[in-house]
Amino acid sequence: MKKNFYCGLAAFMVLAFTACSDDSAANAVEQPIALDSSSSIAESSVSECRDLIWFGNDPEEGVRVPVETCAESSWPKNVVADGVWRIMETDGEDGGKSSIVWPVEFVDGIDTMAAVKDSCYGICGTAALDKGSLTYNPFVSIGFTLARDGSGNPVPVDVSNWGGICIVYTSEIAPALELDLGDSVNKVLDYALPSAVLMKSSVAANIKCIPWSAFEIPSWFKGDDHGWKNDTGAKAAKQLVGVRIRLQDKPQDGGYKFYVSTISAYNSGSGLYAAGPADQ
Repeated sequence: MKKNFYCGLAAFMVLAFTACSDDSAANAVEQPIALDSSSSIAESSVSECRDLIWFGNDPEEGVRVPVETCAESSWPKNVVADGVWRIMETDGEDGGKSSIVWPVEFVDGIDTMAAVKDSCYGICGTAALDKGSLTYNPFVSIGFTLARDGSGNPVPVDVSNWGGICIVYTSEIAPALELDLGDSVNKVLDYALPSAVLMKSSVAANIKCIPWSAFEIPSWFKGDDHGWKNDTGAKAAKQLVGVRIRLQDKPQDGGYKFYVSTISAYNSGSGLYAAGPADQ
């Protein structure tokens, strides 16, 4: 029953694929509902010159990050697109015991999201937050790296032309969409990554489109920001390593369910409309 529901939702969202308008006055733009049966995912997802776009029912395991091969490409040479969904970070190093409970068991202990995607046509699970000995609220984060070099190391890339990020999700916890700047910069900022806080939502296919200008250093950070608090999102977009979704709150029995069904560039040229109302 669950798989049939996600399958129907994913198929409905395929029909709902259309333009995400640019609204520089909005920090988190809620897109109207619209259906466009003439839209074609196949055509929009194969171009090497396209912006980021991923649907949970795509056949590939990870996000198909566009390694730009157009003449105006600003990406480094000899990099390989990544886009594989992973657990990016947990609170374990600080004494927390948080984890993610997935809807399926991994084969032979291999942590692959392919089985998760096959189960719910997206990335879904339950954030089991356990404070342990932490002095702050426990968390887990999932996400993906954009590109890697020949040695497999993450490489920062300029994605300014994306304009921002759109995400379609449901979550029993208010997630934060974070911009991963790589280990060295993340440490300088004490892991106060540029972020935009989303609302928790039980609405199927809730969508938020967030321009780069809406990403900011979290208010709790009191250290030396090394200039990152000014034009934070624009600076991060010029050297972005990855995208993370952080799930952090007080522990609760049963954990917090979440589901990510679509993610794209804000200016993907075709953008997203939800197959259901956005949170107000």
